[in-house]
Amino acid sequence: MLNFRLRKIKILFLSVVGLVVFLMVIGIFVLKNNYYFRQNYLLMQIYNLQGNLALSSEKISNEGQTMTRISRESAVSVPILLYHGVIDDSEWKPDEVNVKMTDFRDQMFAVKKAGFQTVTLDDLSAFMRGEKKLPKKSFLLTFDDARKDSYYPVDPILNVLDYNAVMFVIAGRSLEADEGTENFHLTKKELEKMMATGRWEIGSHTKYGHDLQKISAEGAKGHFLSDRIWLDSENRLENAEEYKARVSKDLEESRNDLEKELDIEVSGFAYPFGDYGHNSKNFPESRKILADIARKNFAFSFRQAGESEFIGNFPGRDFTLLKRADINSAVSPSQLVSLLSGTMGKSIPYYDNFFKNQGWKKAWGDLLLKDGRLVTLSSPSENGSLVFLDGTFQWQDYEFKAKVSVLRGRHFAIVARYQDGNKYVSCDFLEDEAILVQKLNGQESEIRKSDTNESLANGREVDIGISVSGDEAACLIEGKAVLTGKIDQELNHGGIGFKTWDEKENNSYLAVKDVRVENIEK
Repeated sequence: MLNFRLRKIKILFLSVVGLVVFLMVIGIFVLKNNYYFRQNYLLMQIYNLQGNLALSSEKISNEGQTMTRISRESAVSVPILLYHGVIDDSEWKPDEVNVKMTDFRDQMFAVKKAGFQTVTLDDLSAFMRGEKKLPKKSFLLTFDDARKDSYYPVDPILNVLDYNAVMFVIAGRSLEADEGTENFHLTKKELEKMMATGRWEIGSHTKYGHDLQKISAEGAKGHFLSDRIWLDSENRLENAEEYKARVSKDLEESRNDLEKELDIEVSGFAYPFGDYGHNSKNFPESRKILADIARKNFAFSFRQAGESEFIGNFPGRDFTLLKRADINSAVSPSQLVSLLSGTMGKSIPYYDNFFKNQGWKKAWGDLLLKDGRLVTLSSPSENGSLVFLDGTFQWQDYEFKAKVSVLRGRHFAIVARYQDGNKYVSCDFLEDEAILVQKLNGQESEIRKSDTNESLANGREVDIGISVSGDEAACLIEGKAVLTGKIDQELNHGGIGFKTWDEKENNSYLAVKDVRVENIEK
């Protein structure tokens, strides 16, 4: 009780000190007579005071326990978080892009309490090249657009938590902004002050490439980087060479301008809208051209991860196109901790009784954990579902078994060597058939099929499995192989999952329990 009262007195003392500092800062900037900067700076002091008070309260609630539990183990992969605006407005309604300031604060405090620590771009570079080990609970924190509301509310929280972050700047909007007017984006002077904290790094988010462009005579809009634009003066689309010259000029100038004006080295680039050419409306060839241009100008490029992808970034892979998880207010603090925890590499043997989600994610359809079972089912507008276990991307040779019950639908599968929604091997069970299938670049092909003599999609519980070793795969029923076959060498690693399908929408439902994975020794 005495310790608790002493802590309360400490908080009161800190509050008084903070108030005195706050009033002193007001006086300083009143004398400076610079209202525009004064307002932003004072807001930052308020955020800083709020963060310190929240940290003190957190320590009291834990009765003296340390807030951070640093792991001595090394990271297998590094997840990257993406934020845009951090909104400090009680009347603001959450959307899919931004996050409320109090939600962001709670998210960051939760991941800090769970033992996660931020890394720098240099740390990430060395890790991806296999030159440096990072703590198991490492992540990179990034913000796009260099908006004022992604710096002023955020920096005090980073300061309190000893975190750092990367800001991707739209060079044309920030470097060419008039310092004496109200701007949505940070100005050059503000970027300089931001970097002076030692908590921020800067990357490129193009020079002028964040505005939608006219891409047809009818006025259709497309993305600056992935589409050929319409040339009104010549009544035509630009050709491939003109596209390449335009995009090359923008990315090169964005890097050069940031480096020259801010006296820094820019190694990272984030694609606006997460579009790296894969969403082009009129120029699918842009994906390869754009990748080559980005690789020429930057050591790293960043995109948003799709729902069917592993979020972690693994060393030795192509780190010119790193994946980020887009976070907003819809993600609760506990969900964010689970998301980051799920990316950590899992080891074999692996067992799951589904009383807690260990990293299962849906690629499409729905999933839920109920009464010690994982349930994967189609949503009302879909014919099936696909779920996979995060943290298993690097698994290679193993036997994966589970007990399943098909409660609705006629087709289900157990999945192995899962790399993403377009690349995996599966044992598909359809009425009285078992089919060994591989999927590469989105194209499915049957390797072998065999009769099972009975339907497995009849509601009864059955033990199914799949084994993968080298280029060989086998489908198992009740522990026995019912067919085997050779798979493509591109499928030499990957994780586990389940899939359902039916001709009717919203008519597939698979219940899973007792997942077991064992190594196969060659």
